Amino acid sequence: MRRRTDTEYVRVFVACKDVADLRLHSEASPEVDSRSEGVEVVPDSHSGKENPPRTSTESALLPLRPSTFQYHRHNEPQGLFLIDFDRGETVLEESDWIFIAATCDAKVWLEKYKNGTSRAIKQGLGVLPEEAEVTHWVWTNTSVPVPQVMHADAKRSTPRLEFEYIDGKQLDEVWPTLAASERQTIADELVRAIQAMQDAPPPANGLIGSYQRVRTAPFRPDTWPQWPPYEPTTSTIEFFDWARSCALAIGMTSQTWDSKIAPHIRLDTKIVLTHGDLFPRNILIRNGHLAAIVDWELAGWWPEELEGVISGLQFFQSMDIPPTEQANVEASRFVADCVCRARGFSEHAKRAFWADLLFNPSHYGLQ
Repeated sequence: MRRRTDTEYVRVFVACKDVADLRLHSEASPEVDSRSEGVEVVPDSHSGKENPPRTSTESALLPLRPSTFQYHRHNEPQGLFLIDFDRGETVLEESDWIFIAATCDAKVWLEKYKNGTSRAIKQGLGVLPEEAEVTHWVWTNTSVPVPQVMHADAKRSTPRLEFEYIDGKQLDEVWPTLAASERQTIADELVRAIQAMQDAPPPANGLIGSYQRVRTAPFRPDTWPQWPPYEPTTSTIEFFDWARSCALAIGMTSQTWDSKIAPHIRLDTKIVLTHGDLFPRNILIRNGHLAAIVDWELAGWWPEELEGVISGLQFFQSMDIPPTEQANVEASRFVADCVCRARGFSEHAKRAFWADLLFNPSHYGLQ
């Protein structure tokens, strides 16, 4: 299998007066890239127009970590950000592999190499290249513990993503063995990670939506085909108008929405980086500490009420559960509580009714 060399690319958000414009800044060595004046013109990932040159006097909004992310793509970027790849190649010789997990359209395994390194491989028809892009962005621009992206290949018939291997176990697996003090430590660390997500800078275009092409991905729109299509917007008014039209499409009357839901909506809600699938299975624990948050394919920028409602789904939809699932439900409740601590309000809060309605319409007499 072929790999790229270690020319490093990092994304930076650049402060330009009142607007934060996304730029891609190459930190390649002079032997690889001779540009040394700190000036770069990068096409905008949506419009294709060239942004103004970034000069060395402009500052990044967040400290950045170097990356060795290597990427193959033969088509246009599907996500919100630009991606680039280096020109060299190297070879890693495989020595062993260990199965980790599988779904109907993707599988994950640990791949070990003869040089002593390991990677977590995710491959299948259901694997999205955008997951590598947004994971790389989170790794670069925040302090949230995520695996480093090592390689991504969308040219295959089944896309393949390669991540730094994080030695840890899923929260639901270790939950019964955790002491009360360990649970408290993990809670504090998870709250800080969620707060770091809240503080992450929004994309330059400020759109409310998922990173991937299905812009309403965390809502699982296939569940409700009668919902109107969503066009990403920068306006919270337009977003909540869409949420209202979804509620009406599944049977809520306009009078009920206007009297029961609308009065509690906060148009000044903060649009924050949202994982979109923050369940115990995507939280890795090692030695009683938070090791990593994984599986960012549903991530995007959404109103701050959304994450807590999603995280509480597994708990609220599992009232009649077998004993074997008790640990998973308890861990889910734990995660939802951590989200609420970070946000400063409960998923039961009236301001979150709009999100609860879209995920749990039966709570409102809708089917």
